Amino acid sequence: MKLDHDRQRILIDIATAWSALQRVDDPEDTDEYRALADLRAQRDQRRRQGAVTSLDHGDSVRTITRLTTDRARLVRRIRDNDKTLAASVDPAVRREAAHDKKAAEKRLSALDRELKAEENKLARTTGPTPGETTQFADSYRAAEKDYRRRAAELAADKAELTERLQALLDQLDPADAKELRAQTRATGVCAVVFSGRSCPGCQMVLSPAEVKTIEQTDKDEVARCPQCGTFLVLGGDHERKA
Repeated sequence: MKLDHDRQRILIDIATAWSALQRVDDPEDTDEYRALADLRAQRDQRRRQGAVTSLDHGDSVRTITRLTTDRARLVRRIRDNDKTLAASVDPAVRREAAHDKKAAEKRLSALDRELKAEENKLARTTGPTPGETTQFADSYRAAEKDYRRRAAELAADKAELTERLQALLDQLDPADAKELRAQTRATGVCAVVFSGRSCPGCQMVLSPAEVKTIEQTDKDEVARCPQCGTFLVLGGDHERKA
């Protein structure tokens, strides 16, 4: 890789940004997720034991409330269409009203079945004491909130680091940026400061001949580790010799 000597430190900045990006946790590898997963397991166990939590009870109540509201709207819609059919003599208006009434009646029939099933489900629910249920529900919601907060933080961190990394890569020739990506995929690190006899990328101790070859690399060309291919930015005594 050809790169002006005074610009080669950007490779270390890129490697550092990549390393920071790789260290951003997966949301599902956090304490918050593990706490939520544990509560989910407890919830599932309660369900298997027939103890439905207040979360399930609340879901049923909300569903029934929604279905009841929807049903009332459909009933009003059907009545409005009946009024239109009774008052209008316009064939087009009557045809549209009749069509809408039929669609509303069909939906009302399906909704009544849903409502009955949900009411039966609610009637069968049994569970722990109200105090226990409330405590568990509060813990579950708090864990969900903590996980969502942590996941959002990680997403923001990842986006910021990705943007910084891309901004650095954009300062290089596209072919060089592609080569850095390939090296990172191969070894996990694309560039390191070389200031001794061992490569910080692969930890291999290089022979005197290999070190000499690295030191003799043209000043405006980036040396590479002969063992792992990591780009070497010369530092320490090597930098003075470069």
